Amino acid sequence: MSYNNELINVNKRDLLNKLLNKFHRSYVIRSFSVGQKDLPILALFDELVQREKAKFSELVVRALEEYVRRHHPGNPQLPLTRFTVAEAQVTISKPAKMDPKKEKAREMLAFAIEHVDKLPPHSREYYSRLAQENQDLEEALQLIKLLSEKDTTEG
Repeated sequence: MSYNNELINVNKRDLLNKLLNKFHRSYVIRSFSVGQKDLPILALFDELVQREKAKFSELVVRALEEYVRRHHPGNPQLPLTRFTVAEAQVTISKPAKMDPKKEKAREMLAFAIEHVDKLPPHSREYYSRLAQENQDLEEALQLIKLLSEKDTTEG
């Protein structure tokens, strides 16, 4: 790089500093983009700016302070979540705790499914009624299907 080009670059840098540092204050200008899905958040933020009669930059700096206060210094290592299923936007939820009566019905229906061929007629009636009353359980639907198939083959 020639001396002349270096001088031009220094002058550009000085000009930028003069523009940014008006009135002996120093500023850093940063820009950011807002995706389509985040536009409602930006609209709400603008509403807060208007309501509080504050400058946009001041509220952004307050938001940054709050974020830094909550997360700094944090763990300096890269989080493992970047490499796990959670990063793929898959949520794994705990199974809902089932009502003890429903759990007992599920166990009984599972037993009936395993032993459907050996059930005497009175037990088949009982389990059929239990399945009809608990049609929200997968086991109940399986048993109803098995019993109806068995009835068709026997009848």
